[in-house]
Amino acid sequence: MNILKNIFWMLSEKIIRLALSVVTSALIARYLGPQGFGELNYYIALLSIAIVLSSVGFNRIIVRDVVQSRDNVEEQNVIIQLPYIYVCYFLPLLLLQFFTPFLFQ
Repeated sequence: MNILKNIFWMLSEKIIRLALSVVTSALIARYLGPQGFGELNYYIALLSIAIVLSSVGFNRIIVRDVVQSRDNVEEQNVIIQLPYIYVCYFLPLLLLQFFTPFLFQ
């Protein structure tokens, strides 16, 4: 019975999330219009590609380095935080580069 309950809740969450994303997309499309919504999706696609390219290999490298430095907790913290610092620093610069023409129209 517990398994059926978990299946129900997981399916409910997926259905609710899908419904909310459809409604949100429709409202945003209506507000921005066809051209604005197209531009938004274009930038979202570019950002998605950049995220995939930026995370390539990080997981394996992090696991390897953490395993190699089992005894040094401070070094492990630096290894784990470094990719996130990299993304948090360069992602806003990349976004600013893309959105600057639209900010000053």
